Amino acid sequence: HMAFCQVAQVTKISAVDRAIEKDGWKVILVSRISPVLPHSLVSYIAGITQISCMRFTLASFVGFIPISFGYSY
Repeated sequence: HMAFCQVAQVTKISAVDRAIEKDGWKVILVSRISPVLPHSLVSYIAGITQISCMRFTLASFVGFIPISFGYSY
């Protein structure tokens, strides 16, 4: 039973990694706009996936624009 749970966890992690590698910029962008998700947690998770540094940086920059505008207004 324990081995099955570990295989299921690895499968889930692999699926998340593939999704972030493919459309990771969308995930990062939405997470930066949302005030509910902690940014440090999202950054950590993105760091252990295959998203490129350029896509991560660009999506973070664009995602922070609306909330920055809201805070400064």
